[in-house]
This record gives sequence, structure tokens and C-alpha cells, in this order.
Amino acid sequence: MYCTQCGEVQQTGASYCHACGKTLHDPTANAGNTAGVQEMEHAVELGAEEKLRLFVGKNHEHYLKKWNNAKDPARRAGWSWVGFLFGFFWFGYRKMYAYVAGMIGAFFLIDMIDILIGRADSNYITTGIAVVCGLYCNAMYYQHAQKKIAKLSQQHHDPQALAQALVKEGGGSWKGVGIAFLAFIGYAFIAGFLFW
Repeated sequence: MYCTQCGEVQQTGASYCHACGKTLHDPTANAGNTAGVQEMEHAVELGAEEKLRLFVGKNHEHYLKKWNNAKDPARRAGWSWVGFLFGFFWFGYRKMYAYVAGMIGAFFLIDMIDILIGRADSNYITTGIAVVCGLYCNAMYYQHAQKKIAKLSQQHHDPQALAQALVKEGGGSWKGVGIAFLAFIGYAFIAGFLFW
């Protein structure tokens, strides 16, 4: 099945397009059939997994698999090579700007430690941060998604409006990578001025 608005391939039985949030069926199509209308009303309501699917967007199957296989996805949801290698920029891509700011703070802390105990030990700290990102970024993303979904669910009571808001607020953003890159450049400039 394909979305009639954006052309994206959809999962069988999906109520809303995971790419643009458009309703994939017409709730009035079964107007003469009372059982069909009741069934369609239930299909229009967004379940927890459908909300996550819409919020995550393109790679939803990867994340849903990680989160469904985890005992407690808010604490630990498997290793992420992308988080390990590109954690800072991955947070920007996933629009997790508070985490970008937290990592900038961690970088400043590393610089302070460098000044106090010497440059050699900072490589271990940087590697430690990368390992923490690899271990926990999927769980951090799950927590972020759940908070955003809860907030948007309170703001939008209409399932169509909620679906569109989830698609807009979630997903990935190359603009977010650009923001993270500019934040890193700003950090490097300030750190260079203060510490070197």
C-alpha cells in the first residue's frame, strides 16, 4: 500500500502514513455497515506502537525491534554503532537538542579536566562518552520519543492532527545535524579562546 499524498510505502494495516501523517483510509467509506464503522473508528485511534512508528519515521522498524526486544527500553535498548561513532551529531539528527547541549557541557568538562590532570587522560574520557552513547542512545531516544508523544497527545486530541504533529516533531533532520555542527564549532571557538 502507498500513501496517496507522499507516495511512501506503508505497512499493511497502517492507519496513517509514517512519512507525512496522512490518513490512509476513509472512515466514512463503510457508512452503510455499522460493524465496519465501529471497526474503522477503532482503526483511526492511534496505539502506542503506531505513535512511535509515526514519531520515529523512516527507520521505525529498526528502533521498534530494539525497543520491543529490550526488557526495559527506557533504561537499555541494545548497542548502537551510530551512537558510538557519531553520538553528538546523531542527537542533532534526531532533534534531541538538550542532549547536544549536554554533550557540549561534557566537552567543556573534559577541557577543564585536561587543564587539571593533563592531556593524556582526556582520550579515555572521550572514549568513555562514546561508549556511553553507544550503550544508551537507543534508550535515550526511547525516553525522548515517549516524552514528545505524551506532550503532543495532550495538545492534539484529533488523531489526524496528532499523526501529523508526530511526523513533524519526530523523524530525522539534517538541519539538526547542522545545528549540532554549529554548536560544536561554537564550542571549539570558545574552548580555544578560554583554554589554549
